[in-house]
Amino acid sequence: MKNLAAVAILAALLSACVTAETTMLDERTAIISGRGDEFSSAARVQQRVMLEAATAATSRGYRYFMIQQANDTTRRGIVQRPMTTTGQGQGTTTCYYGTCQTNAQANTMTTGGGSYEVIMPGADILVRFYHEGEIDPATPGLWDAQSVLAAQTPR
Repeated sequence: MKNLAAVAILAALLSACVTAETTMLDERTAIISGRGDEFSSAARVQQRVMLEAATAATSRGYRYFMIQQANDTTRRGIVQRPMTTTGQGQGTTTCYYGTCQTNAQANTMTTGGGSYEVIMPGADILVRFYHEGEIDPATPGLWDAQSVLAAQTPR
């Protein structure tokens, strides 16, 4: 059972790459930046950013955080598909009394080519951290870092 869970987690990690990092602006204010690749969803990037904010809060001794500002940093790009040409040929040579005749046939097939758009989701949030007792836990927009961490399921 443990092996099955490990394989599922590894497959999820390999299927889409989402990263997040924290940049502290002062003791209690940070920018949390999340980036995904073309196989990531915007929801997965947002989830990772929230997890990073909660981790940053608890690792610095804070219980709560509030999002002050959020920016969509999604990037779009064009990827060129490679063109592949394959071929095969066949030939025969027949000789009668010193005279030879050669027959040859060849077929080629070209596939691929062109381009397609990729979307790489991203998000930056500006957060402010609060210690327990500094702010009313019922304040609108306030996140309990411990609750965010407890709600995360391994993927």
